[in-house]
Amino acid sequence: MPLYYISRWGGESKVGTMVGVAAATNGISAYGMLNLLAGHPQAKDLVGRAIPAVDDGTAGSAFVAETGVDGMTRPEVEYATVSSRSDPVVQLSESQLPPGPNVSDVVVPDSCAENLTNHGTMVNDDITLRIIRNLLDPATAVAPSCHAVAPLP
Repeated sequence: MPLYYISRWGGESKVGTMVGVAAATNGISAYGMLNLLAGHPQAKDLVGRAIPAVDDGTAGSAFVAETGVDGMTRPEVEYATVSSRSDPVVQLSESQLPPGPNVSDVVVPDSCAENLTNHGTMVNDDITLRIIRNLLDPATAVAPSCHAVAPLP
């Protein structure tokens, strides 16, 4: 949604830095499961009723395609994604933005190898939060205090 706001609703003049945490930047496939559902409309509709974001957030959906019209980023905005290889919902390729001079794609275990935070735990993880604070205010950045974080839901 922040990317849509920036690219389609004029948010590039109002947003300085956009940070996506475990974001479905490019839409999700749920490790191929949503692609399988696409071939079975009744099952897709059932899942869509239970989890409405599935329709708009699926890779290749009209919403994801419209968000990326004219590119995923705008030069006026700094972008960062923060993701994890342990995420059972969003894969790295689905979360990250294309490389660019105003894009930082951060993978938490690259900063702290023993941190296996995932989709459900990233927003409460102190290491991830330190990384986000560093991205938002590089002048006051400090290295995260690394410690083990289990990939629990």
